[in-house]
Amino acid sequence: MSFFNRFRSPERIAEIAAKKEAELDQIRADMALADWKYFEQADQLTGKKSLIGKLNSKNRVDLSPPYNGGSTLTISVSRHPREVRFQIDKGQIIYNIKTALNGPRFVTVVNCRLDDGPIFVLKGIQPKSHSTTEFTLENPAAFTMGIRKKTSLKVEVLLYQDGPKVFDFNPNSMSNALY
Repeated sequence: MSFFNRFRSPERIAEIAAKKEAELDQIRADMALADWKYFEQADQLTGKKSLIGKLNSKNRVDLSPPYNGGSTLTISVSRHPREVRFQIDKGQIIYNIKTALNGPRFVTVVNCRLDDGPIFVLKGIQPKSHSTTEFTLENPAAFTMGIRKKTSLKVEVLLYQDGPKVFDFNPNSMSNALY
């Protein structure tokens, strides 16, 4: 078999095609993560319906075991009640204790950047369930107005055993109903 024919064998062509198909599948999966998804949810106490938008990070970050395999961060925005929640699908968010008049709170500080603007800091509050996979923002209205018409959002979250990790978002297609 000549040198060139060895690279054109049916086995080699099938191997290259499978590799290219796997790359395309990854691109399709990444594109599916990048768009806002909307649904309505009724408040169990009042029965009032609220529009909720969710946006997955367009990148996955690799974490150490047992959280390996790629992790994404999701932003959830709701109008009533006004809330912005960040949730990681694998890993644990690091919180610090902050004393307040009504008792201690667990907070996390995240660095953010919109488009090519300066880095700014957001404070996240651990939910009452004490979950280490999510936090809500202290000032959700400012955040939703800030991401309006922006094409890029980078969020750096401090994760247990892995330190700071950056997640990328395309927030510009958020529905006006959530502002």
